[in-house]
Amino acid sequence: NSYTFILRSTGGVTYGTWTSNPALSFGVNLFPGTGIAGNDRWVGRGSGTAVPAGTYRLGTQAITVSTSTQLSIVASTSGSGVALTSFGSPDCAGGNANNTITLGVDWSDVCGTAGPTDVKETTWGKIKDLYR
Repeated sequence: NSYTFILRSTGGVTYGTWTSNPALSFGVNLFPGTGIAGNDRWVGRGSGTAVPAGTYRLGTQAITVSTSTQLSIVASTSGSGVALTSFGSPDCAGGNANNTITLGVDWSDVCGTAGPTDVKETTWGKIKDLYR
């Protein structure tokens, strides 16, 4: 019934508009809402109605990349003392017993994006070099 997340870039990213998936009806802006501070972007949305368990596209974050960068999903930000990465669940109390499943408390595995790899260092780059 809710989600909050924090993205962190290593630089070279300008965050644009966050567009929530209208099919999920998460129309309530959760405190601290949305914000940007330095390389961090946070978003919090919720609803009075829970969606069934499953995998959902929460929305789309517009970004402009100007240099090599990496995006990570992080648990907290210096830009807001209350922003966090979490999911609301009416069926699971979570480690803080507040029906919120929180990064760093209830789970720790996040993927983010990989940093850039020069194609010459990859197998495909080495094969291409054989035929030049």
